[in-house]
Amino acid sequence: MRLRPAALLAVLLNAGYSLAQASVSIADFSAVGQPNKIVLNWTTGNEVNNVGFNMLRSTAQNGTYGKLNPSLIPSNSFGSVSGSDYTYNDSSAAPNQTYFYKLLAVDLNGNQENFG
Repeated sequence: MRLRPAALLAVLLNAGYSLAQASVSIADFSAVGQPNKIVLNWTTGNEVNNVGFNMLRSTAQNGTYGKLNPSLIPSNSFGSVSGSDYTYNDSSAAPNQTYFYKLLAVDLNGNQENFG
């Protein structure tokens, strides 16, 4: 069962977690073109109070970025001082098009930290 961010927040608060701002460090972020998709990989160094991620894409570096994932990509290491590895497949990418990506970390309060 996948919880929506508001439901996840309620569960976490009931479990005694604090609402301190997320502390996320990104050790690596890469994009690799494959047939019919772009594979995005990232590794975190820590994920204190991070509930998940949103992946954004644009066709211009300083352009408008749109969210790719339909729901929050959940943290694999919530509250941890150690990190985790993630993969997201951008299957909507068009051939021969250059894309720019940003990763947003979302904390318990809904605050977002931008990487990219």
